[in-house]
Amino acid sequence: ASGGVVDDAGLIWWPTAAAMAGEKPVSKLLEEGGHGQQLERFSPYRDCLRPVLLCLDRCRNVLIDGPTFRNPPMWTLNPVLCDHVTVRNVTVENPWHASNGDGLNPDSCRHVLIEHCRFSTGDDCIAINSGRDEDGRRIGRPCEDVVIRHCRMQRGHGGVVIGSGMSGGVRNVRVHDCTFEGTDIGLRFKTARGRGGTVEDIEIRDITMTDIRGEAIRFNMRYMKEDTAPAPVSEKTPRFRDFKLSNITCNRAQAAVTMRGLPEMPIENVTLEN
Repeated sequence: ASGGVVDDAGLIWWPTAAAMAGEKPVSKLLEEGGHGQQLERFSPYRDCLRPVLLCLDRCRNVLIDGPTFRNPPMWTLNPVLCDHVTVRNVTVENPWHASNGDGLNPDSCRHVLIEHCRFSTGDDCIAINSGRDEDGRRIGRPCEDVVIRHCRMQRGHGGVVIGSGMSGGVRNVRVHDCTFEGTDIGLRFKTARGRGGTVEDIEIRDITMTDIRGEAIRFNMRYMKEDTAPAPVSEKTPRFRDFKLSNITCNRAQAAVTMRGLPEMPIENVTLEN
């Protein structure tokens, strides 16, 4: 009713025909290693490129307190390479069908506090990242010293998520006293071969979940890649280790916990208590 076009399968709406036509060329450029500094390669497909609603790049002493954010073209809030970030009393309300409509994605940030917020999203509510594949490893800055507390997650793909773009590493994350309502997955940790990076020292406690569509807790080191044959260990091999999850209650889910590691790099040292 608002115009635009629908793909041949009748499944995906695009605002313009040019946006739809750009999907495959953009995916190919990314696979070939196209990066932001090569903008001229992407310019013919501008209609297909969706900006983040609010991106803060290399900032220090950031406070976002009180506003409501709605209906972004892609991710909603995305601090990148920032130090000392506080996000509190924030509401994010995105349509359930919004593609990549994440709520908050701190990327390679240090000293992050997220508290008293509500996220109702079309993708992950909070997703902690540190770059993707070669770019993330080249910059090599982990997302670290993150506290998430007293937040409410609704509908999203995951409530609190780490990855899949965690190539610079993620460490020292503390999550407590949060509720998840109707998310696809509750606690979601995802990566794949090619990412590299280490996720470690993660403590999560006092979480209440209801009506989770999939698993309450999912570790997946084969995200979007199903090959189960062993591969050589290299800088492209991701690692998950040292997770402690305690005092977690889930009322209705398809499964409690699934863990899918890599044969060459199993998930290490996970503790589940109460």
